[in-house]
Amino acid sequence: MAGTSTGRGTLGAQLRDARESAGIGLRRLALKLHTSHATLSRWESGARRPGPRDVEAYLDQVGASDERRAELVRLAAEEPPAEGFALGGCSDRLAALLAIEREATRITSVSPLLVPDLLQTTDYARAALVGSGASPSEVDLGVAVRAGRARVVTAERIPVRVFLGEHVLRQRIGGAAVMAEQVRAMREMCRTSEVELRVVPDGAGWHPGLDGPFWIGERADASPVVRIETRLSAVLLHQVDQVASYERAAAQVADAALGVARSADLLAAASDELDRELRSSAGNGPS
Repeated sequence: MAGTSTGRGTLGAQLRDARESAGIGLRRLALKLHTSHATLSRWESGARRPGPRDVEAYLDQVGASDERRAELVRLAAEEPPAEGFALGGCSDRLAALLAIEREATRITSVSPLLVPDLLQTTDYARAALVGSGASPSEVDLGVAVRAGRARVVTAERIPVRVFLGEHVLRQRIGGAAVMAEQVRAMREMCRTSEVELRVVPDGAGWHPGLDGPFWIGERADASPVVRIETRLSAVLLHQVDQVASYERAAAQVADAALGVARSADLLAAASDELDRELRSSAGNGPS
């Protein structure tokens, strides 16, 4: 099933690419196909799977080559997964996530263990990937994936709401210098109107974030999508009941989290502690 699932993520991204290469807007294409632009948006993001005939009609309207049409119709004809779909490779993952994040009206990230991808500095991302045992090529690609997603969100000024586990601020991913830069970057991001960061204190007790990190992308013309990152792949959930479950979980995490001002105080305290640690290390170094 994994091959089919990855094909689904790739299919939507390639449909979007074919349309944009032809210079045709989503609403204009929807009129030509006698459907809604919301439906086309779901196809392109991977939230809904178009059938082979749908893909043929779509590609006819955008003037795709015979070779490309045959390949994408083949992908559309593969057996769809019953539930959400998994993105196995980094390139497929990036294509599908970028398609969704371009359309997002708000992103909610519950991140109890690490700084979420969208807020990671390059050095932090690299250190986390190296620590996970990724190969050098996988590390380079993983850093590019994170940077590409962050650029999309920044360029589109998409609101991002983050619930961060308190102990993340005490970790030393990549060492104190890398962590100090990461905390400074988060403080700077929080000064923009797009980023709302709230810390979930260690003493909050149980909350759904302790089950693991997840991400919700809300969209104006399509239903929300949930992303769950695993060690080997990312899983995107789009069914209404699945999404509703994670929306309730996010609300519970929000109830457990500190307010924005108190969270900013904790970030400032973490930054001060890291600066002291770095000064102490420098003072104890060789003369």
